[in-house]
Amino acid sequence: MGTCGHTFCHVCISQWVARQSTCPTCRMRTSTEDFRPISTRIVLNQLERLLMKCKRCNKTHIQRGNISEHEQQCPNQTVSCPAFNIKCP
Repeated sequence: MGTCGHTFCHVCISQWVARQSTCPTCRMRTSTEDFRPISTRIVLNQLERLLMKCKRCNKTHIQRGNISEHEQQCPNQTVSCPAFNIKCP
Protein backbone atom coordinates (compact mmCIF):
# COMPACT_ATOMS: atom_id res chain seq x y z
CA MET A 1 0.00 0.00 0.00
CA GLY A 2 1.33 3.44 -0.91
CA THR A 3 1.39 6.53 1.29
CA CYS A 4 -1.62 7.72 -0.73
CA GLY A 5 -3.57 4.62 0.37
CA HIS A 6 -3.78 2.90 -3.01
CA THR A 7 -2.87 -0.78 -3.26
CA PHE A 8 -1.11 -2.64 -6.07
CA CYS A 9 0.72 -5.87 -6.83
CA HIS A 10 4.42 -5.46 -5.86
CA VAL A 11 5.76 -6.47 -9.28
CA CYS A 12 3.32 -4.21 -11.14
CA ILE A 13 3.87 -1.11 -8.98
CA SER A 14 7.66 -1.54 -9.07
CA GLN A 15 7.59 -1.56 -12.87
CA TRP A 16 5.21 1.42 -12.99
CA VAL A 17 7.16 3.57 -10.51
CA ALA A 18 10.41 2.83 -12.35
CA ARG A 19 8.86 4.48 -15.43
CA GLN A 20 6.50 7.09 -13.97
CA SER A 21 7.44 7.90 -10.30
CA THR A 22 3.74 8.44 -9.53
CA CYS A 23 0.81 6.48 -8.14
CA PRO A 24 -1.11 5.05 -11.16
CA THR A 25 -4.42 6.00 -9.54
CA CYS A 26 -3.97 9.51 -8.12
CA ARG A 27 -0.66 10.51 -9.79
CA MET A 28 0.86 11.50 -6.43
CA ARG A 29 4.67 11.64 -6.71
CA THR A 30 6.07 8.48 -5.17
CA SER A 31 8.88 5.92 -5.18
CA THR A 32 9.04 2.16 -4.70
CA GLU A 33 10.07 2.70 -1.06
CA ASP A 34 6.75 4.49 -0.41
CA PHE A 35 4.86 1.23 -0.95
CA ARG A 36 4.67 -1.23 1.96
CA PRO A 37 3.22 -4.76 2.14
CA ILE A 38 -0.37 -5.01 3.32
CA SER A 39 -0.59 -6.23 6.89
CA THR A 40 -4.32 -5.90 7.59
CA ARG A 41 -5.64 -9.40 8.34
CA ILE A 42 -9.04 -8.88 6.69
CA VAL A 43 -7.40 -7.80 3.41
CA LEU A 44 -4.88 -10.65 3.55
CA ASN A 45 -7.73 -13.12 4.08
CA GLN A 46 -9.55 -11.74 1.02
CA LEU A 47 -6.38 -12.03 -1.07
CA GLU A 48 -5.92 -15.66 0.00
CA ARG A 49 -9.42 -16.46 -1.35
CA LEU A 50 -8.75 -15.05 -4.83
CA LEU A 51 -9.13 -17.73 -7.49
CA MET A 52 -6.16 -18.57 -9.67
CA LYS A 53 -5.30 -20.77 -12.63
CA CYS A 54 -2.33 -23.15 -12.63
CA LYS A 55 0.04 -22.23 -15.47
CA ARG A 56 1.25 -25.82 -15.74
CA CYS A 57 -1.96 -27.85 -15.95
CA ASN A 58 -4.51 -25.07 -16.59
CA LYS A 59 -6.67 -26.13 -13.64
CA THR A 60 -8.85 -23.21 -12.61
CA HIS A 61 -10.58 -22.05 -9.42
CA ILE A 62 -7.60 -22.69 -7.11
CA GLN A 63 -7.64 -20.38 -4.10
CA ARG A 64 -4.48 -18.28 -3.89
CA GLY A 65 -3.87 -19.59 -0.37
CA ASN A 66 -3.85 -23.17 -1.70
CA ILE A 67 -1.67 -22.70 -4.79
CA SER A 68 1.47 -24.07 -3.08
CA GLU A 69 -0.41 -27.24 -2.14
CA HIS A 70 -1.63 -27.61 -5.73
CA GLU A 71 1.88 -27.06 -7.13
CA GLN A 72 3.16 -30.01 -5.05
CA GLN A 73 0.45 -32.29 -6.46
CA CYS A 74 0.16 -30.81 -9.97
CA PRO A 75 0.27 -33.54 -12.65
CA ASN A 76 2.51 -31.27 -14.76
CA GLN A 77 4.95 -30.27 -12.03
CA THR A 78 8.59 -29.74 -12.93
CA VAL A 79 10.86 -32.47 -11.60
CA SER A 80 14.61 -31.97 -11.64
CA CYS A 81 16.80 -34.81 -12.81
CA PRO A 82 18.90 -36.26 -9.97
CA ALA A 83 21.78 -36.74 -12.45
CA PHE A 84 21.71 -33.13 -13.71
CA ASN A 85 25.01 -32.27 -11.97
CA ILE A 86 26.88 -35.00 -13.92
CA LYS A 87 25.47 -33.79 -17.27
CA CYS A 88 23.49 -36.98 -17.91
CA PRO A 89 22.04 -36.89 -21.43
